[in-house]
Amino acid sequence: MNIVSKFFLWTRRAIKPTHIVGLIMLAALWGFRHWNPPPLQSLQLKTFDFYQTLQPRKGKDLPIPVTIIDVDEASLEKYGQWPWPRTLLGQLTDRLRESGVGVIGFDVFFPEYDRMSPALVAENLHGLDDNLATQLKALPTTESVLANSLRKMRVVLGQGTLLESTDFGGSFPLKAKVALMGNRDRILKRIPRFPGILRNVPELESAALGLGMVALEPEIDGVIRRVNMALRVGEEVYPTMTLEMMRLALGQENLL
Repeated sequence: MNIVSKFFLWTRRAIKPTHIVGLIMLAALWGFRHWNPPPLQSLQLKTFDFYQTLQPRKGKDLPIPVTIIDVDEASLEKYGQWPWPRTLLGQLTDRLRESGVGVIGFDVFFPEYDRMSPALVAENLHGLDDNLATQLKALPTTESVLANSLRKMRVVLGQGTLLESTDFGGSFPLKAKVALMGNRDRILKRIPRFPGILRNVPELESAALGLGMVALEPEIDGVIRRVNMALRVGEEVYPTMTLEMMRLALGQENLL
C-alpha cells in the first residue's frame, strides 16, 4: 500500500461525519459573524444595554465641572423664539466669562447672517424713513458684537457635516493641526468621512479660538452609544467639539 492510499485510509478512519458537520457549522458561524447582519447587530446592542443596566459604569468626579446650558421653554418664553439675536448670545458669553468659565462650546451653527442685524432690518423693513434706515445701517452688526465677545474668551464654534461636497475656495481653516501616529492609511479608514462641511459666517469663525465638528451617528436602532473624536472631510482630519474644547482647556496648540 502506497503512501497516498494509507493517507486516505487514515482520513476515513480519523474524520467522522460529525467532524465534517462541526466544521461546516463553524464555517457558517464565522461567515455569519463576518457578515454581521442587522439582526446580529441588534442582538449585540441589546446585550450591551443589558450589561450597562446590570452593572452601569460609574461616573468619575471631574476636577473641572462640565455644565450644559440648554435653551428650555422658560428661556424661550423670557427671551423670545429661537434663534435669538446674536447680541443676546454675546451677552450670555460675557456672563459666562465673568462667572469664571474656562471654555465655552457652541453646538449650534451660524451659517447665515442674523436677520435681526440693524443693516438687514433696514433693508427688509419697507416704508422705513431714509434717515432712520441710514442710522440703522451705521450701527454695528450683531455678528460684530458676538465676535467681540468671542475674542475675550476661549470659545469653540461647532461645524456641521453635509452629505454633498462644498467648495469654499480653498482648504477649510483649522485652528489646530491633527497629527496621526502610526499607519496613516489604516487610521484614516477608521475615521468617518463626510463630503462637505457646514461653516459659520467668517466674522465668527475668525473670532473663535477653536472649531469643532458636530456629527452624531446613531446605531441601527436609532440610539447614540458612541461619539467620534475626529471626522474627515475630504482628506483633512478635523477634531470634534469635545476634542477641541479639551485642547483649549489644556492650553495645547495641536492635537496628536
